[in-house]
Amino acid sequence: DLYYRLSTLMVKIPPLRERRDDVIPLARYLHFALTGRDMNIDPDAETKLMDYNWPGNVRELKSVITRFAYSGRDTFKVSDL
Repeated sequence: DLYYRLSTLMVKIPPLRERRDDVIPLARYLHFALTGRDMNIDPDAETKLMDYNWPGNVRELKSVITRFAYSGRDTFKVSDL
């Protein structure tokens, strides 16, 4: 019974690798949620973030941003990947 109640609405959310334009806004959102501060991203790092395939999907991006947020640095760089 519960399965049929929950399966009424199916929502397909494509993986992050198919939504490359969402990577930077999502990274900024995750950083702000953790620190309460805006995130500065080096242009080279921004390119790398968008070009990366993200096999771990949003969880992998969240791990990268969390590690950076706790590093105490001001600008996200390629070395933070």
